[in-house]
Amino acid sequence: QVRGAVTNAFVNVLNRSLFLGEQEEQMLVPVLDMCAHSSTPNVQADIDVKGRSIVVKTTRDVSAGEELTLHFYSTEFEGHEWYVMYGFIV
Repeated sequence: QVRGAVTNAFVNVLNRSLFLGEQEEQMLVPVLDMCAHSSTPNVQADIDVKGRSIVVKTTRDVSAGEELTLHFYSTEFEGHEWYVMYGFIV
């Protein structure tokens, strides 16, 4: 039972973490990790890894109730790595 809990926690960390900043450091970012992926996102995140701050700004007008989207960018991932990291393939 402990092994299953640890495995589940590990998968959740992989699935919810983002690669951000100039160094593309892997980090958990509450709320930001809930944004959906889009090739035409409506928000961008400005990351200050050293200052440990994140500013999220809209890139266009967003209607009430509209889903917030972010571009999960990494040219180094293969298809299976996208699936493992984010649960989908681009």
